[in-house]
Amino acid sequence: MACYARPDQRWTFYEINPAVIGIAQNTDYFTYLQNCAAGPAEIVLGDARLQLQKAPDHHYGLIVLDAFNSDAIPVHLLTQEAIDLYTSKLATGGMLAFHISNRSLRLDSVLANLAKHIGATSMSFADGAFDPLKGKDPSEWLVMAHQSPAFDSLAQNPRWRVVQGRTESDVWTDDFSNILSVFRWY
Repeated sequence: MACYARPDQRWTFYEINPAVIGIAQNTDYFTYLQNCAAGPAEIVLGDARLQLQKAPDHHYGLIVLDAFNSDAIPVHLLTQEAIDLYTSKLATGGMLAFHISNRSLRLDSVLANLAKHIGATSMSFADGAFDPLKGKDPSEWLVMAHQSPAFDSLAQNPRWRVVQGRTESDVWTDDFSNILSVFRWY
């Protein structure tokens, strides 16, 4: 992600695992933070949802969540309360982006329901490319926004499709989630 940074941007990474931070900062393994980030990237240690509460409101133009590709997804990042927090931290015209690639779960409907609940629109993109020789798995993304020039630009791309949410009863909260409803039953 650091390689997408532009000189006029400031990036903040939230990471729960201190070992991951140590590896990311070790130039014997990776140089992205040193070579790609336009300026010194801030790294915040801890659960992103808890730590993000401390960030100023209306601060971020884009919030990217990339925590859902394992078999044990952090459900607390996919709830009405979490989305309310994220949107409170977005600047006017900001957008949420979720990397939801997962072999076992379909998370697009969960996020589309949450987007509908807050009056936002959501779109998804799935490249579907699988190449085990190159180590390439399919990639799936979902973005949501109220009004965003970047979102409007994506809407012009035919590879992105609008994802419609369903009824209020389908909205996950801190007190309710239904993981069985999103299993990929092969």
